Amino acid sequence: MKITAQSAKEIRDDVLSALNDVATKHGVQFTYKGGNFTSTSFLFKIEAATIEDNGTVVNRERENYGLYCHRYGLKPEWLDRTFISFGSSDMFTIIGINPRKHVNPVICRNERTKKNYVFPATAIKTFMV
Repeated sequence: MKITAQSAKEIRDDVLSALNDVATKHGVQFTYKGGNFTSTSFLFKIEAATIEDNGTVVNRERENYGLYCHRYGLKPEWLDRTFISFGSSDMFTIIGINPRKHVNPVICRNERTKKNYVFPATAIKTFMV
């Protein structure tokens, strides 16, 4: 068997599906965090994040928001707040910070597509005014 992009996606989906019982048992959520493949092997990262009683998944980026938001001039209460980006009619929700990204550290989820995007802190400060 040769590994292709399609088979790598299928393997990833099967692995995540197989981890559902483990996630339930331990009260975590598993999330695919990227990977790569060759024709003979597939390497990928999976993050396990805890789930609070209210159902909120506390991953590294969410935790980092509380630790680093002041460094960027952001307010702690802006986490989970939504805004409309300039030039777009889509709603975005602030879900975390990646402090290793100096230009665009703020991670936001597009509420229509459910995909994550990054924004500069200066833009977030403008959207939250």
